[in-house]
Amino acid sequence: MAIVNDDHGFQLDVQPPVPVLPNISLDFNFSSMYLDELSDRTIDKRFYKTFEAGYESVKDGTTWGLVYFNETFTQSLLSLLTIGSLDAEDKEHSKIHVYMDNTNSQISVTLGFELLRGLERFLVQLVTIPQDTLNVTLDMSRLVFPLEFEEPVYGTTDSSFTEFMAPGVILTITYFMAVGLTALSFIIERKEGLLDRSWVAGVQSSEVMLAHLATQMLVMLVQIALILVFMFPVFQLPCEGNMIWVVLISVLQGFCGMTFGLMTSAISNDENTAIMMALGIFYPLILLSGIVWPIEGMPTGLRYVSYILPQTYACNSIRAILYKGWDITYSTVYLGYLITTAWLFIHLAITLIAIRIRK
Repeated sequence: MAIVNDDHGFQLDVQPPVPVLPNISLDFNFSSMYLDELSDRTIDKRFYKTFEAGYESVKDGTTWGLVYFNETFTQSLLSLLTIGSLDAEDKEHSKIHVYMDNTNSQISVTLGFELLRGLERFLVQLVTIPQDTLNVTLDMSRLVFPLEFEEPVYGTTDSSFTEFMAPGVILTITYFMAVGLTALSFIIERKEGLLDRSWVAGVQSSEVMLAHLATQMLVMLVQIALILVFMFPVFQLPCEGNMIWVVLISVLQGFCGMTFGLMTSAISNDENTAIMMALGIFYPLILLSGIVWPIEGMPTGLRYVSYILPQTYACNSIRAILYKGWDITYSTVYLGYLITTAWLFIHLAITLIAIRIRK
């Protein structure tokens, strides 16, 4: 979470109990008091010197939100609780301005809830300050809700869990439908003796593998077209970026699924083993790829497992394209394409090795 604290606080001279001693200067900074009440376990606070720098950190995806305190936050809030009647500008200065990235509903809700809990603890601390120390009486009934959630940097104020899951659902369906196209290819041909005939005829392993990919490619493209048509024109899923990048990452995930299916059929001895391998990765991918639960909410050790899965970066990529309008120049986006392509070639390499061993 980005923090920009321009609050100057205020200084108060207090008469000591012994008259011969000089006055004591007390510094009050309500913004620092509030920040101290925010949980370090939930919120990773990153401080920036200017509002522009903090806002830019949200725009480029470095942080999930910005908390901004005006220069006169402490003075304006104190005046509000003592005088009560302030002009519109002073009332605005007495508020904590929050700018969120709402593209991930779980993260934005969690951060918003923690900001509210921190506000509750801050107000308790405010009430317990001795009134004679401030030389004023705080009237908490005059308090106007100080947290101001501004227009989100990305997303909408009513972002739903459905919108969060939709990009991952697109990739998951694409991937596993493609797995089903090729998961039994080599097993069936091996049992029917077709592979042996191919080897006798001098056909290369790579040629057999590419032939399977080519014959199933059209079916995969039709499946992807149906998925995207239902997701966007029918279900009205928003797309802020270029649709070409969405189609491209979907096609890459489809090819990745097909190569995984080929690898499964090349390794397995029978249909049951291949089906168990294909189904065995379904729940790990769903639960650990950031589709259902954000990666930031996972334990650190499990997070590293998530990063090596073929759909984690791809899911982040398509989510950034759909809701932030980003293109291939952003690292969050192009990493999804690179990791998917890398897994595609890993599957192909393992498939070739398995075929040659079984020859």
